[in-house]
Amino acid sequence: MLVMSQSYKCSRCGREALVIRKYSGEALCADCLRKSLMTKIRRTISKYRLLERVDSLTYLSLGWPYESTLADMFLEIESNFDVEVRFEGCEGPLNLSESIKCPENRWDRLIKALRSFRYEKAVIPLLLDDVVALYLRSIFLGPSILVLNGRLYLSLKETKAVAPFSEIPMDEILSLHLSVKNYEKELVPEYSVDTFLLKAWELEKENPGMRYSFYKAIHRLGSESWTFTG
Repeated sequence: MLVMSQSYKCSRCGREALVIRKYSGEALCADCLRKSLMTKIRRTISKYRLLERVDSLTYLSLGWPYESTLADMFLEIESNFDVEVRFEGCEGPLNLSESIKCPENRWDRLIKALRSFRYEKAVIPLLLDDVVALYLRSIFLGPSILVLNGRLYLSLKETKAVAPFSEIPMDEILSLHLSVKNYEKELVPEYSVDTFLLKAWELEKENPGMRYSFYKAIHRLGSESWTFTG
């Protein structure tokens, strides 16, 4: 017997929804989702002053399957400014000016990418789930990598890398990239083999909005009077 999938209408424009945000109840079509995610990117860049007055920057690819969608949104935002964007990093879905072979492990890949290139300013495609996973990882294994106030810290030292996508949930960017409804299929487990990412996703499933609660707590940590040294 054929079972028809359930359909939802976009809360903003009334078209068919691609994503249902369980943490807010909002339904979004592909266009409205993209606009919402771009707003999150702009807000993160502005709030933490991540890319002030830069003439050039490096988009440091990690080879994730959804990076081309992130890069398209980022380039659209930066097209309003006089800035040159170079693409370097791990082999993956982007056309890179320079690439390296990277480890399979997600965080080993990030560390190698950060250490393999010299740059004035680098944009790293880390998502909300990554920020939470790195925080959980630091609790169990020590803070080798952290994202605080949109900036990356490696071995407790601030790098010149920033994470403007750190308010974007992984399931939402995967739904946008793959055109798959997030209320019909669980995408995060399929595209994540990292224990800490899966733990972050499990927490979110049990308590919608938990990722943002962690995110706010992590950034309060980054605003404390004590700081890491560069």
